[in-house]
Amino acid sequence: MALQYATPWPRFADCAAHRSGRGSWLWPSRRNVQWPSSLATACCAGVGVAVSGRNAKSLRRQMRPTHQEDLREDLPEALADTLTSIRRILSTRRHDGIHDHELAPFVFKHWWTHLAVLLKAKEEDPGPLPGDAWISLRLDGCRWGTIMSRLKKSGILDEGFRSEIAEAMVDTCRAVMCEFGGALGYTHSDEMTILVPPGERVCEGSVSWWVSTAASVASAAFNRCLTRLAAGRGLQLPEIVVAHFDCRVGVFASAQEAEGMVLWRAADCNVNSASDAIKFSDAPYAIRDYNTIQKLCYLQEHSVLPLQRHQAYGSLIGRIASEGRDVLVLLNGGCHALPQHILNLARLGPLIPSGSGRKQRGPPKKWRLWRGPWRRWFVRLRRGLGLISGPICEQASKLGLMDFVVWPSTTPQCLKG
Repeated sequence: MALQYATPWPRFADCAAHRSGRGSWLWPSRRNVQWPSSLATACCAGVGVAVSGRNAKSLRRQMRPTHQEDLREDLPEALADTLTSIRRILSTRRHDGIHDHELAPFVFKHWWTHLAVLLKAKEEDPGPLPGDAWISLRLDGCRWGTIMSRLKKSGILDEGFRSEIAEAMVDTCRAVMCEFGGALGYTHSDEMTILVPPGERVCEGSVSWWVSTAASVASAAFNRCLTRLAAGRGLQLPEIVVAHFDCRVGVFASAQEAEGMVLWRAADCNVNSASDAIKFSDAPYAIRDYNTIQKLCYLQEHSVLPLQRHQAYGSLIGRIASEGRDVLVLLNGGCHALPQHILNLARLGPLIPSGSGRKQRGPPKKWRLWRGPWRRWFVRLRRGLGLISGPICEQASKLGLMDFVVWPSTTPQCLKG
């Protein structure tokens, strides 16, 4: 469903004041819709309008969505079918437009709510964890607002969004990935999600062992980062500040179903990032009641956009076999014209290959024919011609990991011994 824009991007004043004559960018139908003078409401992000008089019926006919599956109530009951429908919506719609901010194609909220119910049902498996299934580890920080406020009061953090905390969350996500051999990790705000491919399960796949170990590794890694942050400012971390995480384990039959967990969290980040930016910008409390598009318009008009990458889109980390060894790569860093929004990355292909974790790695390469700027130009040409495609991790590998942020990966501790 292609949205039509009357202006390059919507203006906050028009969205907030519900002015007549504006807002035609909201609708998937004709661009030259004549808005009646009796227009009462024009809400952003596809919410309906209220009109009175004889023009109401014709206006609704003009603005009828082309994707009928968006409005019907009989949503797919199977997780795989729901993800297929969401991917089809993402792939058939173009990007919405907000200056200095990357948006994914609009998907109605009830799709994400339905997907969340199906994904949470996968986290109710009592175990043991099977060796032929994909495992998700979903971790949340506990009492996050209280910890951040104490860090700021003690002088360890400044006010507003802090890149130091974002880096600490990325380091924590990497630590959990290395511990469990995760193939894909995603983190934003105080949350992180790690996907573990099929393989041998330590402790006979005990759910309690996996939950306690993942939560303890994340808590230890993040507190270690806080200690280094305080030492860098010549301060000591207060004893009352002890970050800890809780964990939930999910079991999925395929990589596509497990990937749905990352898509769901990315959609949630799309909403929360605008709300957090409004909170940090000291905007009036009335602004906090607006929807995501209205908040982004407000931020754009007050020169707050663009947001920092991790704040706006989170960080997606993939495990890639490179030259005979595994490395962890930041996949949404924006290099090689790759999107930073996770849902836009999903438009290009699967985030993880279906055979991840079972691929035989060849010997390390001793040399490469194309090095330096000529190789960089060559791979960009190949991508522009569509010769580099497939799962995002494989695309990054074909690009030679040039310009990507790369970290070393250690042997999973839970698989040693």
